[in-house]
Amino acid sequence: MRKPATRLAVSVASVALLTCALAQAGPTLYVDASAAPGGDGASAESALTSVQVAVDRLPESGGLVLVAPGEYAECIRLRPGVEICGPDDAEEGPLGQAVAAVRSPDGSTPVVIEKCGGVVIRRLGVTGSRRCGVYVARSEALLDGLHIHDNIAGIRGGGIGRDPDDERDVIPPAEVEEGGGVSAWDSTLRLVDCRIEGNSAAIRGGGLWGKGGDVHIDRCLIAGNGTEDAGGGVYLWAGTHAIDSSVLSGNWAYRGGGAFAGQGASVALRGCTIADNSARRTGGLYSQGSSLSAEGCIIWGNGKSLSSVKARRCCVEGGAEGEGNIASNPLLGGPGGYHLTPSSPCIDAWGATDAPPDLDSQPREGPADMGAYEFVSDEGSEK
Repeated sequence: MRKPATRLAVSVASVALLTCALAQAGPTLYVDASAAPGGDGASAESALTSVQVAVDRLPESGGLVLVAPGEYAECIRLRPGVEICGPDDAEEGPLGQAVAAVRSPDGSTPVVIEKCGGVVIRRLGVTGSRRCGVYVARSEALLDGLHIHDNIAGIRGGGIGRDPDDERDVIPPAEVEEGGGVSAWDSTLRLVDCRIEGNSAAIRGGGLWGKGGDVHIDRCLIAGNGTEDAGGGVYLWAGTHAIDSSVLSGNWAYRGGGAFAGQGASVALRGCTIADNSARRTGGLYSQGSSLSAEGCIIWGNGKSLSSVKARRCCVEGGAEGEGNIASNPLLGGPGGYHLTPSSPCIDAWGATDAPPDLDSQPREGPADMGAYEFVSDEGSEK
């Protein structure tokens, strides 16, 4: 039986306090771009006007910064133990448009997390960079409900670009050319309920680049990103990574329009939809010198679907070797165009009983459906 998700009608302030304040020890400071100057940040009525000023005023042990709706023209450098929370719109849903946004005033990286542990950022927009939107290096961080859009990592051409003999393990944010939306270096990074859209990179990873560490992408939309080389949506190199219940669509690259796994990476996709991406060499999923697997996924409308990818119980255009794979049209539609319609052959076809919730946060009551979304009937009860 399938039932629609239930939403509680609660105020913005109470949701923010419930989901943020209880999760982070330490003091709480308030930020509001429209506040009068001179506030101390101790309350919403005396809010600071800068997110960075609030971060800098927290003690070394960290704390919580609550950000009111508005646009903040500044770049933020995080510190260990800091949590930043934008406002929650209970009616908008986890993939709704962020109503508080950090916009780079000069093209530099809007959010930098470097050598930090315990960093959490929730419900913010990040845009306006010409050196990647969010930079994470040798850190542990959670990005929850972010809308990372219209950022650029580097500009190539005319002889401009990083030296190909550069062997540094970590490239500083001012020189990044990988990961237009998110650039992660040797970090433990989790992205949940994020939208990564319209970003581009000069070299690799138009939406997200990850080198080493552990990157886990859960219930995210990665769409309309691109790069001149590999991994229009996602590029993961070395390390162990996972992508669950996410949509990768409309991304473009030379190789691996949807996602590319590079040398030494172990990448597992479960319950994802990889659709309508493009590339000169494999528009769907591309693996080179890595282990890239897909289970319970829909891979459709990408031109060539797979290159050196192990698929199991997937719907793959053109077919693929592997247990339980099908090649029938998945019959997608509905909101956003990637939900299952009533006649879809992907309903129940994954069959997993331990699958993670879908992109709408609906539980996958077994047997699970293929793709990022579980089918829910018009009545909201049965398949």
